[in-house]
Amino acid sequence: MRQYLKPHTVKLMQENYCSELDYQMESGYVHFLEAPDDWKGKKVLLNFGAVAHETEVFCNGQLAASHHCGYTAFTADISELLHYGEDNVIAVRVDSRESLNVPPFGLVIDYMTFGGIYRSVSMEVKEPSRLTDLFVYGDRDGVAHVQLEGEQTEDCEIEVAAPIYIASRFGLFVMEPG
Repeated sequence: MRQYLKPHTVKLMQENYCSELDYQMESGYVHFLEAPDDWKGKKVLLNFGAVAHETEVFCNGQLAASHHCGYTAFTADISELLHYGEDNVIAVRVDSRESLNVPPFGLVIDYMTFGGIYRSVSMEVKEPSRLTDLFVYGDRDGVAHVQLEGEQTEDCEIEVAAPIYIASRFGLFVMEPG
């Protein structure tokens, strides 16, 4: 995973300046990306750390993803929209204006918000068969449960082996798998 776009606000303002109307606007970001032929058949993902506040991501003029919250990360899958072996245009439309339907707006807030891509954007090129989430939890009987989610995992075999750490008043004990 490599950093793809560096975050920055839609408008720089003086430290003691406080009119939110100057940065509540629609703005855009454009990046050119060469997609090598060996990416064909793989998942090409753009991971946005956060964008304030409503976002649409386009690849070669086609909508790849939209997101409606300025505080959470999201991913745009551009795999099917890329022209492999050619230059591609990645465009991001950001609406930083207040909206009652998008947090934090809708109620009174006592701070200034901001606009634009304000967290890093990274790109990942992954195999199509992959794990997308892993959740591990224990129950009262000391049994560890593992929940896996993935894409195109029908023919995959997964083995989970991990040490178990038990903390007690007598110290820390480790049970190794196998």
